Amino acid sequence: MDEKDYTSIMKAKPLFFQRKPSTQQATEACLQIAADLCTLETRKRARKKSDQASFDKAVGHIIGDLLNAAASEHTDWVYRSLNKESFIGGPVGAVTFKAVIDLMMEDGLVVQHKGGNVSNPFTDKTDKAPKYSPGMASRFKATPKLLSLLKARGLTPDNVSKHFQLELPRQTIKLKASSQRVGRQKQRGRLLRPKHDNAVLELEQQVNDINVYLSKQQLEGGNFNGFQRVFNEGDRSDFRWNMGGRLYAVGDESYQLMKKAERLKMKINGAEVAEVDINASYLCILTSRLDYPIPKDTDLYAVAELPREVVKAWITATLGNDGFHKRWPVEANRRLKELGYDTSNGMSCRQVQDIVCAAFPFLHQWEGGGIRWSHLMHQESEQIIYAMETLRDEYDIPSYPVHHSLIVPSNKVDVAVAALKDAFMRYSNQHCRLSISRAS
Repeated sequence: MDEKDYTSIMKAKPLFFQRKPSTQQATEACLQIAADLCTLETRKRARKKSDQASFDKAVGHIIGDLLNAAASEHTDWVYRSLNKESFIGGPVGAVTFKAVIDLMMEDGLVVQHKGGNVSNPFTDKTDKAPKYSPGMASRFKATPKLLSLLKARGLTPDNVSKHFQLELPRQTIKLKASSQRVGRQKQRGRLLRPKHDNAVLELEQQVNDINVYLSKQQLEGGNFNGFQRVFNEGDRSDFRWNMGGRLYAVGDESYQLMKKAERLKMKINGAEVAEVDINASYLCILTSRLDYPIPKDTDLYAVAELPREVVKAWITATLGNDGFHKRWPVEANRRLKELGYDTSNGMSCRQVQDIVCAAFPFLHQWEGGGIRWSHLMHQESEQIIYAMETLRDEYDIPSYPVHHSLIVPSNKVDVAVAALKDAFMRYSNQHCRLSISRAS
């Protein structure tokens, strides 16, 4: 494998089954390929009608995502975890996917780059640490044979968006277990299957309503294919749908994954946009929970003796963690060095902690105080969603969240500012600081 192949494999797009055949041309092509695949099987009994429908549907979804990847200038690979838990609640089940993808590889329509776990260097004889850490997910890509078959029916990477429709997510609520740490590596929490009680149904309806409303708007310069609301730490005994809960835009090309400068070039229903950001969101929410007054008209990241970016990086890393870091997280340290800050020179993580905690004594309560990062994220998400619903229901103004900010039509900024301030006061009982960004 040369460097070009390796780069392409590492930049693989996710295989999320987001696209389905939406024209007669694409539908007939996918059904024919599904029928051809079935002739390769040596089954004693034909599939039940419902199982065959699931098989045909899976073929369409897989081809849509493969063809979309083939249209990319950076990669023609897609990745997909083969862990059965990763298929929970999705449009294609684990068993069906394996049946289809194995047949596609057998027929020479798809090639695979196998993923797998890597040895865990922190394992020990007590077996307290797992022997393996998560590695790279399996990669798949369409072969020239598949692309040729599709081209013969008028389906190409260039017209994939015409023939394969992006669907709004059917599963709008995702629940994850607590993440785990192996050495300095963080393993994401596994997916859990939420119980569909009234609380979940209400949460699902809320996200569905947001998705349907925004799907009727025109977002130029960015992609919106619906949100999923992701809750975290669902395996904790004190979980009550009160941990995590951010709205994540689905898809590997969503507007949320764009750089801010590019997002600000978007248009909503023909209008230029502005991004309204809640400053020091987690820190402000924490002060409200601890009943600590926020200093008025003060930059909360302006702490004597330290550069603002270093303070912001430390607070962000700390309030996104279970407690205090003993050393700078690798990514945070890398970003600070790119900004010209040498953290080995009087700005170690512990040294910065001492200075910031002296400026904000309530931060001493962060470790072991009962408030977790997931609580802060949940309160933030509630504030953002409340503001979005206010803008939608009272003013018919669409808004697109990026964690603790909202993208709105530039000529509606004043209304959005008022909605965010009202939401923050409602949930945090205090004023928030906002900043507004527009395209330069």
